[in-house]
Amino acid sequence: MVPTPIEEVQTGWSLLTKHEGHAVLFQVDKKRFSHNQAQGTLWTLESEPVEGGEPLRIEGPAGTITHRVVKKH
Repeated sequence: MVPTPIEEVQTGWSLLTKHEGHAVLFQVDKKRFSHNQAQGTLWTLESEPVEGGEPLRIEGPAGTITHRVVKKH
């Protein structure tokens, strides 16, 4: 795993995250950001819907560390 700031994550990347207390593989399908003076820039990463339900989301300000899954060479 490679620690990566949320703002550097690209669509198509795989991340490891926690969901409902379990480690899950998170495939980034969408990436967007919003900005307001109170919160600054907030990044949102979203997966495809999970098992017909809602997509998973990771949100955080710039600098929030995510964990990218990469193959060993």
